[in-house]
Amino acid sequence: VLIIYDRYWLRATIQIVLAAIGVAVIANLLAIFPFYFSVIPYATVADLMPAVVTIIFVLIAVGLGVGALVRFIKLMVTVGR
Repeated sequence: VLIIYDRYWLRATIQIVLAAIGVAVIANLLAIFPFYFSVIPYATVADLMPAVVTIIFVLIAVGLGVGALVRFIKLMVTVGR
């Protein structure tokens, strides 16, 4: 679609939708999270990995959400001009 009709508002809207889909995917990964890290040979690392992965997933979701919000605000400012 963007190859045929390349407008700023369409590109920004698609990027916002893709970021929202990314947040939904990360939220679903957190919902089904209990991954098994018992194959890691070091017990301490294996015990820390669920917390580390959860923090990373939350940071990714927050980053995607902030990015979508920034793109939305930029789109509204551009359309308002």
